[in-house]
Amino acid sequence: MVMRVVEVTPAAVEPVTLAEAKTHLRVSQSADDTYITTLITVARRQIELLTQCALINTVFNAYLDGFPCGRVLELRKGRLQSVASVQYYAYGETTLTTLAASEYRVDTVSMHGRIILLDGKYWPTVWNDGDAVKIAFTAGFGAAAANVPPQLRHAMLFLIAHFYAVRQPVITGTIVNEMPLAIESLVMPFRVAS
Repeated sequence: MVMRVVEVTPAAVEPVTLAEAKTHLRVSQSADDTYITTLITVARRQIELLTQCALINTVFNAYLDGFPCGRVLELRKGRLQSVASVQYYAYGETTLTTLAASEYRVDTVSMHGRIILLDGKYWPTVWNDGDAVKIAFTAGFGAAAANVPPQLRHAMLFLIAHFYAVRQPVITGTIVNEMPLAIESLVMPFRVAS
């Protein structure tokens, strides 16, 4: 089942502050503040891409062509905090219908989010068309930087330092500077399986 996840409301803060990044980089002047601030966002997005987890609470919409065959619908975005609504285009209808929250439970304990039908309940029949199901949800480790695991914050600092020091992918001839392996080892435990 193909799921498209779209960010609706971005995180309100970054997991790493400008001051923390500058301390890690050992930068005391302010000439590169704008550049470093951009690197913080780029590093967060890269870590989120590697893990498939939102680091700071972010609101998303997930779109599916239909409901799964089984009772479990997996939201392939890590650290689910809550599901605001499960909506669908019922067969023959042109407006979204909201599935009653009493029909399912939300699993926020698993690394990735899951919506699980309760016993004796069935997914509704939907149009066999694109984006027939829309799920509004919030994912992230929390609303503040302090909620983000230290390994992921440290991976961000490594990545910021790498991007700050290496401003192009090829330095000399054919030497390619890849992402440091330490970053991979820091984020590995938090990866959401696809």
